[in-house]
Amino acid sequence: MHYFRAERVPTVYLFTGREGGLGRFVLCSERCNISELHKESVLRMPTEISQKMESCGWVALG
Repeated sequence: MHYFRAERVPTVYLFTGREGGLGRFVLCSERCNISELHKESVLRMPTEISQKMESCGWVALG
């Protein structure tokens, strides 16, 4: 279990790679009306979690 503070509820996790045996995940909230993701927090968690996530072929970052 992980506790963290966020302005908005994260609904998207981006797996951004591995570091020191743990995966790095960027937790984002969505603003669907303007098609934006906003970073809420960054967590390091076991990489097995990334194997259970649904992958997406691309993501646009601005």
